[in-house]
Amino acid sequence: MNGDRRFPREELPGERSRRSMYHAKPRLTNITFLAFDTETTGLQPIVQRLVEVGAVRFRLDGNDTATFQQLIDPNIPIPPEVQRVHGITDAMVRGKPAIEHVLPRACPEYL
Repeated sequence: MNGDRRFPREELPGERSRRSMYHAKPRLTNITFLAFDTETTGLQPIVQRLVEVGAVRFRLDGNDTATFQQLIDPNIPIPPEVQRVHGITDAMVRGKPAIEHVLPRACPEYL
């Protein structure tokens, strides 16, 4: 019945200030944003694999920025037409860590 105008209720002391705190509109310069970028071995996400993951954490005021970038060995060949799109070759990813080793290292820092 919370929020239903048919059932008015009395506010508890301090309740109004708590509610306004949760509904306050933060300034965009106070929000931290996170942008992810990925490159894959092709366009079909079910069968393709990641070859690179990158992340940038930023604020519009320029503070608290961090970046992460890692090539990933997909353990399958990258088709030549895909290599032309992102510029990542089989030789560049050979011997790089697998995705299961990259994400745990990247995500805690950025999420």
